[in-house]
Amino acid sequence: MRRTHLSEEAGARAEDGSALIVTLALVLALTILVAATQWQVIHDLKVSKTERDFERALQMAESGANAYLNMLAKGLAPGNPLVPQQYVLPSVLSPQEFKQQVKNKTIPPSHLVYYPPGQTRQGYFAAHLGTPGTSADIIAYGWSNGIVRRVRIHSDIYSIFDWVAIWGINPGTGNQDYAWKFSGNVDVIGACGAEGKLLYSGANVRIWDGPLVWANKSYAPPYNNPDIAPIANSGPNIPPGHPGTADHVHPIANPVYKHYVRKLGFPTADEAANEESGSNMGVAYFKTHNHNATGLRYLVRHTTTGVIRELNDPTKPYTVMKNNDWRLDGEFNPNKKDLENLGMTDEEEFYGIRAYPGQYYFEQIDMTNQSRLFLRTFKDSERPTLLANGELETVVVNDVGNPNPGESENQNVRFWIGTTGGKDPDTTFDVNTVMEYPFWASRFRVFIASTGTITVRGRNTNPPPPFRVNMLCYNKDASGKGYGHIHFQSATYLFGSLIAWMVDAVGGCIVEKQQPELGPSNPLAYNAVDWRELE
Repeated sequence: MRRTHLSEEAGARAEDGSALIVTLALVLALTILVAATQWQVIHDLKVSKTERDFERALQMAESGANAYLNMLAKGLAPGNPLVPQQYVLPSVLSPQEFKQQVKNKTIPPSHLVYYPPGQTRQGYFAAHLGTPGTSADIIAYGWSNGIVRRVRIHSDIYSIFDWVAIWGINPGTGNQDYAWKFSGNVDVIGACGAEGKLLYSGANVRIWDGPLVWANKSYAPPYNNPDIAPIANSGPNIPPGHPGTADHVHPIANPVYKHYVRKLGFPTADEAANEESGSNMGVAYFKTHNHNATGLRYLVRHTTTGVIRELNDPTKPYTVMKNNDWRLDGEFNPNKKDLENLGMTDEEEFYGIRAYPGQYYFEQIDMTNQSRLFLRTFKDSERPTLLANGELETVVVNDVGNPNPGESENQNVRFWIGTTGGKDPDTTFDVNTVMEYPFWASRFRVFIASTGTITVRGRNTNPPPPFRVNMLCYNKDASGKGYGHIHFQSATYLFGSLIAWMVDAVGGCIVEKQQPELGPSNPLAYNAVDWRELE
């Protein structure tokens, strides 16, 4: 019995030992499982964070590219920390090269944009390769917690004046409701079209190069009938007087006729003003933000030598437009005694008014066939080269530089014609509106919100002298109805681009498209035509 009892105790102790081993094994297994689970969780969190940063870096790069394109089109936005500054990269940088250039400050810290502002762990940098002109090659880098991704964008400039010689917007159907109404001989050279009726009253209308485009609606014959205006290829002296030089000749369109079922969506003058100013006040913004007081100057001409000079004696300051009178009319016939007080000599006579690059606001411009308006369409720094090469159509001596503050490197003259709050007066431009540097018509643009009729007066020569301009004569009233009427008198030659609600022209008129000069200071938008991520 004693041996049996001892044997049972030994068996019990053996069982207790086995249980302890099993328990320890289970504890160890659970510990390993917990540790493995914790490691997996930590690993997954790291992977998730890396994936998040990877995606966020791409989002930052895309944001930088969009912000940079917007900056090229509209310029820097002072006080906005998210708008990148212009920067030129000689070549595409790899992510590692980008990091190194940021670290050693080859890329200036001021050009790095952090988002949200105030932290340094994520953000974007964007630059262009070469100089942006009619196209721009943009590369943008985005980073998030050390991960860098890159996108590259090729974009082309788009401007409403970029493709059309003449465009009528009015889609109406009434007998007096039209987009175009031509009578007599009218030549249109380049792309043209309308979103409404094309009326021809005994007119010999010839369209050169094309295409002729109809949009929004189609009307029953004879409207929108291509047989009314067959399209031919222009060339030297075709049509008569057409120069046929490289900047005037365009290949004939293929196809020569196009039709779009939709409206093309041109901006109104108010919308164009908002794009230019960044406000929501429309053309009225420029009533209080303009260069009328400083940038309009008197020109006088020596009656014997023909030398033209500007009255700009700093001891004899003056303002052409006085007392907030927004109508430029009587200023073209100033008092002789007033001019003599400003320095005009007995051997000189009044010659005209000069406008420097800048923004100008008017409610009316009323030019007679004796009025002369000169547009100084070049930068201060361009003047020596243009003079040396004989590229100035009008040479003004003692040119002291642009008097408009901060505008010395501007080359563009912008006229904004607004409303009076009552019955708007009519405006008349004479072809004696002269660009001193005449090559780019797009350096002079007129945006018209007035309900008054805009008349352009020509000269009966062959060909008529060109009125070089880009014009947008289109706005909407409070109810959303469009308006904007422009009238060409006989023998008018508009060389540039015209977009209007309604256009009518009488005998011997020419409208010819000129490719606009485009660049960071001129376009309304850059359109991305190729967008890809770089490995």
